[in-house]
Amino acid sequence: MDTKKKILEASLKLFNLNGSYSVTTRHIAAEMNISPGNLYYHYRNKEEIIRVLLERMFEEFNLFLRPADVSRDASLNLAAAISSTGHIMYKYRFFYMEIYTLLEKDSVLKKRYMKIKQERISDFRMIFRYFEHAGMMSGPISDKEFLALLENAWTLSEFLLQSMYLNRIKITSENIIRKFSHVMYMLRPYLKKEFRELIK
Repeated sequence: MDTKKKILEASLKLFNLNGSYSVTTRHIAAEMNISPGNLYYHYRNKEEIIRVLLERMFEEFNLFLRPADVSRDASLNLAAAISSTGHIMYKYRFFYMEIYTLLEKDSVLKKRYMKIKQERISDFRMIFRYFEHAGMMSGPISDKEFLALLENAWTLSEFLLQSMYLNRIKITSENIIRKFSHVMYMLRPYLKKEFRELIK
């Protein structure tokens, strides 16, 4: 693993443990046993590190959300998507715990996040349409209804970890998957009866 990747791994570890707000580039350099100057050679500041982590997080989401992947069995796709989403949210949990503060503090990060959000909406639109064509849906969903459903699910997902924290639910991959499945309950009424058990 090269130094740039090691910096990202060390940063992610510290951000998840202590919150990015309390971690400085000096803390990251100390964790790696390198000089701050060495770190600055690769990343100008902590904000740049967080931006790169955001890109990496969504690249991991892309592995199972992009169009090339929906050619698989639709039911397997849905079950795998829920599980993978939970694991990725846990891996980058600091971002979800601090999302509002991070986006408000860094306009570059916010602009990129909003662009990714629009891309993700297009991805989900394609996946939902695939479920329709695969015969999983009980009926067609209008664009207006689909966008409302997606916006509500996205909003709940964005603040899922904060809600778990406030309700004293331990933040683990398993608990995130379970709670994210609850978010996906909004999809259940639109699925045929034989597919509803995919969302538990």
